[in-house]
Amino acid sequence: MSVRDQQLREHIISYGSFSRDISEIRGMYNSMRGDFGFAFIISSETDPVNSAKLVDWFTSRNQSLVSFIQRLKGYTDLPVNLLQQRDSFLISLEHFQQLNQSKFDKVLSVTAADSNTTNFVELKSFLFDRYTTSFQELADQSNKLELALSRQNEILIKEADQQSKQILLLSAIFIVLSIVGIVFFFRIITQSIVQPVHNAKDCLQRLSLGEIPSIHMVHGKDEISDMLRALLVLLDNQKRLVRFTEAVAQENFGVEADMFGGNGPVVASLIRMRNSLEESAVQNANKNWYNEGISKLSLILRKKEEDLNQMAFSVLRFLVKYVGANQGSFFIINSSDSEQELVSAATYAYDRQKFGHTRIQWGEGLLGAACLEKQMIYMTEIPQGYTQITSGLGEATPSCLIILPLLYENQVEGAIELALFETLNEHQVNFLNDASNVIASELNGVRTNLKIRLLLQQTQQQTEELKATEEEIRQNMEELSSTQDEMSRQQKQNNELLQRFDLAAKTTTEGLWDMRVPANLEFTDETHFEWTDNFRRMLGYVSVSDFPNKLGSWSNLLHPDDKERTLTAFSAHLLDFTGKTPYDIKYQVKTRTADYRWFRAVGNTLRDETGKPLRVAGTLIDIQEQVDLLGLSAAIDSTLAVAEISHEGIILSANQNFLNLLDYQLNEIRGCHHSSLVESEYSRSLNYSDFWKSLKKGISQVGKLVRITHSGEEKWISVVYSPVFDFQGKLVKVIAFSPMLHSFEN
Repeated sequence: MSVRDQQLREHIISYGSFSRDISEIRGMYNSMRGDFGFAFIISSETDPVNSAKLVDWFTSRNQSLVSFIQRLKGYTDLPVNLLQQRDSFLISLEHFQQLNQSKFDKVLSVTAADSNTTNFVELKSFLFDRYTTSFQELADQSNKLELALSRQNEILIKEADQQSKQILLLSAIFIVLSIVGIVFFFRIITQSIVQPVHNAKDCLQRLSLGEIPSIHMVHGKDEISDMLRALLVLLDNQKRLVRFTEAVAQENFGVEADMFGGNGPVVASLIRMRNSLEESAVQNANKNWYNEGISKLSLILRKKEEDLNQMAFSVLRFLVKYVGANQGSFFIINSSDSEQELVSAATYAYDRQKFGHTRIQWGEGLLGAACLEKQMIYMTEIPQGYTQITSGLGEATPSCLIILPLLYENQVEGAIELALFETLNEHQVNFLNDASNVIASELNGVRTNLKIRLLLQQTQQQTEELKATEEEIRQNMEELSSTQDEMSRQQKQNNELLQRFDLAAKTTTEGLWDMRVPANLEFTDETHFEWTDNFRRMLGYVSVSDFPNKLGSWSNLLHPDDKERTLTAFSAHLLDFTGKTPYDIKYQVKTRTADYRWFRAVGNTLRDETGKPLRVAGTLIDIQEQVDLLGLSAAIDSTLAVAEISHEGIILSANQNFLNLLDYQLNEIRGCHHSSLVESEYSRSLNYSDFWKSLKKGISQVGKLVRITHSGEEKWISVVYSPVFDFQGKLVKVIAFSPMLHSFEN
């Protein structure tokens, strides 16, 4: 055999080995693709046995694939074109091996519960898109390598044909049969792997869309069959999951979570969801029960029962029936000056009313202690002999007792006591606690209305008494006479009149005071007196703390010269049972700034049928400005001649100095025009007209003027004419001032 023949033989053998390696590699990466699809179906969490087997298979195949890659790299004695095809094939093969190695563990960790997660969608996209593309690329490179190998073999065959047609024919037959076998084997393997994978892909896609597809039972023993059987288990678990969620949605919380064998994180999560929904349903039912109870209770309270006992019975009957109690009592607080006690307003037992007149002292027993501490008492162990629930067949000790103090603005209005044979749930206790606040608020409102009605009746009675002595009591308060008449005609509007009086007290500039007269008619500095805020402000004080409601706050501020006179007049007015001695006096009071101011006090007294004083009230009027004006007026009258003239020039009045100056009597000039006091020629002049125009403009006129006396004599006097305007800026009158000086001649 020649060297060329030996070389051809070696090449042919080498190409055959190379071709077999490629065929084995094809089978290897086809099997690995099946492993990858099976890993996507099962999970290391849900099927640890098959997962362990699959890991062993995949690891073994991956190591074999790495070995084949190294073997292919060892084929170096190849033509250039074949080496290029081999290198392209190696690149695709290494990329396929790296994808398997990087994604296999992630795919194996995916569970059915992750079907809607981003990770699941990403891995599914990888398996059916990127992984399939890589697989197809590897198959294409394999076909190209096969084709290149085939062409190279044809070249070798042509060369060998020149040496020996028989060898060439046998070689060609062998190569063709090898190629046909490889292609046939590749098609069979592809058909057995791709079709099941496509079926699995379609099933997974429908699962990802929320559907539950149907799949036939698989009886094969290969990996693809195992993958499809795992998919069947997944579909069965999905159906069980749907049945479970539908039952929970219909509030059938007793349904069992039997999917995935009743184990695993998915089942645990579903059980937590079911328990959470069950708890929410119970809470919603309790909340609806609570809201319905508060609503029904509000409807009962909205009826505004006039009788406290009837209202208490209606409320108690509702609470007993609503919470399933067997016995109940409703107590109302009864306060007096010396003590507080709880009085039974209503009792209810076995759907029939039992009337009683129980009175419990403040702090006495459990009921009194609950009101004293302002805390609810809830007991499930009842003291022996505390209470008995009776019926026609006998009596028994209750199993549960709850005492609810009725608190409104932290003040006890009453208490409710309920006894039951069964213990109360937490939401029932909360309902009763909140209901007690609503009842306390309404109870306070009813009691307030009753008090107002009682006060109104008392006010009406006092009004009738005041009507008998109206003229004597309010002779200095004319502004209230119309109100007195209105009260006598319309008794139903008495409340409105009281509001108007309170508003008047707040808006008047006078200080109001009143006192309930002691029964013994004895007065001290500590005797209670009511001073209004305006009364205090008139003296420079602002609150009760610096000007207390007692007699000494005012009496100790009286001027020493006026104190005895003022208190004597006050006592004389009160102690005159005939009511004929008035109280109308002027005195000085020291203000907060330590100076004295003049005030006028006017008072009237309410008396009983014997004339005994019951209540005294009055006003304080600041007259300091009047006193100052009187002093100023006296000073002016003593030093100046003054006359008042209307805006039309009519003389209204004049003091004695003015009359003496011009030798007139007041009746001689009153009503006369001012022009009668001036020269007739001047009275008709433009100067006299301008004189009045200037005054009407508000310009005072000052000068030495000629005036005509009673005897017709002309007399020069120094005089000032000052205009006086009202609040609207309209001229009202003119005041003429002239000093008491001797007249002088021109």
